[in-house]
Amino acid sequence: MLALQEPPDGLIQPVIDGIVSSPNEWQNAGRCCVREGPDAPYGRSSLMRDLRYGSDDRNMYFRIDWREPAGVTNPLELHLRLRTPAGNQFHVNVLADAQGASVVNMNLPEGAVTVASKDIYEMRISMEALHLRRGDSLFVHLEIYRDGVPNLDLPSGGELELPWSMMAAYAV
Repeated sequence: MLALQEPPDGLIQPVIDGIVSSPNEWQNAGRCCVREGPDAPYGRSSLMRDLRYGSDDRNMYFRIDWREPAGVTNPLELHLRLRTPAGNQFHVNVLADAQGASVVNMNLPEGAVTVASKDIYEMRISMEALHLRRGDSLFVHLEIYRDGVPNLDLPSGGELELPWSMMAAYAV
C-alpha cells in the first residue's frame, strides 16, 4: 500500500489554503506515495495519491494530493492520530471537500491546527501543542472515510514514524 517514502530535504512553510500557492512551497517536503492495485485496502482504490509532510521547526505540515476531486458529492472524513515517545496521544478529525475543510473534533488547544481543502488538502499543527521536544519522533496514523466507509488506513494497521531529523531537516 505505502509505495515510497522520501524524507524532507529541508524546511517548508506552506500557505495553508488548499491550493499549490507556489511551486516551491512543498519542494523540500517528505513524501509517501500510495500504491494502487489488488492489495488496496477495503477492496477499493484509495482516494489519496500522495501524503507530503515537513516542518518549519515550529509547526508540522501535512498535504494530501487526491486521485480525484475531494468530496465532490459528500465530504471526506480525515482522522489523524499522533503519538509522541513520551506517550502523549492526540487526534484531529476533519471534514473536507473541494470547497473547504473544518476541524470537527480534536484534543489540541484552539489555534493549534489550521486546515484547508480545495485542489489539495493541507494541515498545520503546532509542534509546541504536541509537546514535542527537539530530537523526538512523531508517530502518525491517517484514516480517510467516504460516506462513513473506510477508504484509506495509512500505514495499514500501524504508524508512520517521522524522526525529528526528518521533520526539521537543516533546522538550527
